[in-house]
Amino acid sequence: MEANSVCVLRGYAKEGPVMSATRLKSNVVNVLSSSAINALSFKIAGNLITPQHFITVRNHIKKDEITLVADSGALAREGATVNASYNKLDDKMTLHSRIATASSVERLNRLQIIHECFHAICDAYKLQGITTFEEETCGYLSSALYELYHYNSSMYASDHPMRTLLVSLYKGKPRVELRGDPHFEKCFKRCYDMYMAADPNYKQDRASNNGIRKKK
Repeated sequence: MEANSVCVLRGYAKEGPVMSATRLKSNVVNVLSSSAINALSFKIAGNLITPQHFITVRNHIKKDEITLVADSGALAREGATVNASYNKLDDKMTLHSRIATASSVERLNRLQIIHECFHAICDAYKLQGITTFEEETCGYLSSALYELYHYNSSMYASDHPMRTLLVSLYKGKPRVELRGDPHFEKCFKRCYDMYMAADPNYKQDRASNNGIRKKK
């Protein structure tokens, strides 16, 4: 594969790199083409997130303006709990290697893609005012909404604050500000505790929300 290819695969010998790169991109676009995308709407720190935001990210991926990388080894080196990542400095989404060869994307990987797409949204739209852990919490909220509408079920237990939050949004309240909502704040606290337990120095650079750079 050429050095400047936008899709990078690690550790796959059964499929050629071009075929795997094509399947990786196709699988990610397929995830973002589900009708469940139409349910992804909420408001955080004055920013109204809509399905169009996710469609914009899908279009960036289609145009190779967001680099897709299938490299489980790289994720493992980032941390034991890292299953996917989005780098705003070079517009790169790193995902589990199995997505590059799967005939269809399994449930958990779909949710990880949606989570990372929210980070890409913050970058592409240069969103301001969203704190590090609000962004992470909204990543989980995005994937939870997607899961509910795509699978008609949720991995969250009935007493988890995310379930209550989903019900509220399900009832048609996507324009209600989440910051200050008690259920969102409980989700935020759980997210914060989880990330701090894995990496006490975890942070994201807000200044890196500088838009998607066009690839030459």
